[in-house]
Amino acid sequence: MGGMRDMSASLVTVVIPTYNVGAFVRDAVESVLAQTHTALEAIVVDDGSTDGTLAHLDGLRDPAIMDPRLTVLTKDNGGVSTARNLGIDRARGEFIAFLDADDLWDVDKLERTLPALDAPGVVAAGTMMRYVDESGRDLGSAAGEDPTVGDAPERIRAARLMPFPLSGIVFRADAVAQAGPYDPGLRLAQDLDFLARIARLGELGYVPHPTGGYRLRTTAASARSYARQRKHMRFIQERLARRDAGGDLGWDEFDATYAPSWRTRRRDYAAAAYRDGGLALAQGRWAGALQVMGAVAVDPTYAVPRLVRHVRARRA
Repeated sequence: MGGMRDMSASLVTVVIPTYNVGAFVRDAVESVLAQTHTALEAIVVDDGSTDGTLAHLDGLRDPAIMDPRLTVLTKDNGGVSTARNLGIDRARGEFIAFLDADDLWDVDKLERTLPALDAPGVVAAGTMMRYVDESGRDLGSAAGEDPTVGDAPERIRAARLMPFPLSGIVFRADAVAQAGPYDPGLRLAQDLDFLARIARLGELGYVPHPTGGYRLRTTAASARSYARQRKHMRFIQERLARRDAGGDLGWDEFDATYAPSWRTRRRDYAAAAYRDGGLALAQGRWAGALQVMGAVAVDPTYAVPRLVRHVRARRA
């Protein structure tokens, strides 16, 4: 009889790009090296940090105690896509995972995720991630949804859904090679584009359990530039659609004609307010939490269903 193969000897390359998050990077690296799945290599790529990031890793790089599975690379600043691509180029594993330097994995993250990659046709598998704040405190909810139900597969392939944070996903290395590297021209929403291209090669697996902490920081790029992020998302979606039709789309052409409707701008504002308000509520900042109600007032068709789902999830 057939069955799932033993994945314990399968080498996993974990790429950890970092730029000016020195306060968090050591915890991220240690959470990888502590995995119960020990067949791994961790590649930290410092993208030209100016905050002393490497000093935070000095203890781990001490030749007397350095884990031989750890490699630290440095490069001139070129953006997270170039950092991830350097890690991909150096990867030796059958599987590749990316851990943002301000996120954390539970010790059994890889052990839980790898079996989902053994199913026929699966090119990547993801898990839920707990939201944590800048101090690492659990905020009581998790990010992630099943990428196999309803219209989720089509939305993922069209770059209209990121079902879980990138730090929750493990990819087959052969699928990464076939899909191609990260687009270095994208400064935002790069993960959406990358996953969409991977998902067009096969199925996504899902592990419905949180396996790490996804850190919410008010200084993160996505929080500071939500409108720009949404613009990049729409560019990716339109470019994929154009390529499906046999053409292509460049940023300059898209930018020249980009004119979101008032309804679109209102929804973007509501989404940003809901996100910031939800973070404030989780952190006990009650004045900031009022932004959730602002989101409801601006676009109730967007905010109310999300608020209902959040309340139900908390009660479950």
